[in-house]
Amino acid sequence: MTRICVPVCARDFDRMREGVQRAADVADIIELRLDCLNELKTDARYLAELDGNAPPLILTLRSGE
Repeated sequence: MTRICVPVCARDFDRMREGVQRAADVADIIELRLDCLNELKTDARYLAELDGNAPPLILTLRSGE
């Protein structure tokens, strides 16, 4: 079975949340690109606020290197 994974890359958590809402319409899985956030330390706490109806999430945090 084919699954669709939609990556969401945004500079702040509000935009990331909006991206998750849009991606949820077509995605089976959503990849959150945490390395795109300007301030991961302050924004990461908001992950618990994501819509509980969203598909499963993959959290990606690539190094700056």
